[in-house]
Amino acid sequence: GPDTDHMEVSKIKEALRTGRSYCGRLLNYKKDGTPFWNLLTITPIKDDSGKVIKYIG
Repeated sequence: GPDTDHMEVSKIKEALRTGRSYCGRLLNYKKDGTPFWNLLTITPIKDDSGKVIKYIG
């Protein structure tokens, strides 16, 4: 949405790209356009070799 912090979105993308965790607050929007604050925690799940196989949030 128009007031979403693009730096925070970049941090999420970087964490996903590099297989790291992310925790932060992001202004998000419902389908009807109503804004709401979303506290996100995204954690990679790795296999025995250290490869990311999925994320939980």
